[in-house]
Amino acid sequence: MDDAHLPAPLPTAAPPRPVVDQHTILAPGDPLPPEADQPTDTERDIRVSERTAERLKNQSKPKNTSRTSRNQRDLFEAWCTR
Repeated sequence: MDDAHLPAPLPTAAPPRPVVDQHTILAPGDPLPPEADQPTDTERDIRVSERTAERLKNQSKPKNTSRTSRNQRDLFEAWCTR
């Protein structure tokens, strides 16, 4: 058997796959960024504290949201009755 006619051996690890998301900007001719070049997030990067979660849940709605929604509905109803 001649080794020159055998297929090339498979690499031990798969090459990093390209990653493209809504934040990726590529100029003409730029290669796709591989997964290995991406920043790694820690648990701290993606979690908020209990205090912040509670504040977002209870206090993040602007005070004028319901007033604005009511006003838009009233304007729409007035437009419909014309």
